[in-house]
Amino acid sequence: MFTEKDRKKLIDGLKGKYDIINQVKFNEFDIGEKLQVNLQLRTQYKELLDDSEYKLNKIQVKYDDIKCTLYDYYRFEHERKLQKNEIEQYYLPNDKKIKMVQAELDKQEVIVKFFKLCFDSVTNQYWNINTYVKSHMM
Repeated sequence: MFTEKDRKKLIDGLKGKYDIINQVKFNEFDIGEKLQVNLQLRTQYKELLDDSEYKLNKIQVKYDDIKCTLYDYYRFEHERKLQKNEIEQYYLPNDKKIKMVQAELDKQEVIVKFFKLCFDSVTNQYWNINTYVKSHMM
């Protein structure tokens, strides 16, 4: 199970590895440098976002396959004749395989959201710098 504590630890680890806060900060003295690095950062975060979305999709397919297989088992091969709502409400959510893959899915969703935020922040930084420069040239 992927807990709130795990989520916080994952985000802190990602923040430590990708110093997005300092990457998007700028002032009048480092605008040129930030603009030069901006395209590289956008490319980097777009690649990381695409990669993490691809992994998320693979995990989602895996989750769906396991869920379908287990549903068929509980519906047609289980010793009790279970109804659809019993399977969906009680059996599937408590299955160990489902829980394990759901934790993977939850973790990967956090990673995707982090890189989406990073990509959006770097993209917005470009426009913020542009606005800043235009407003100070007048």
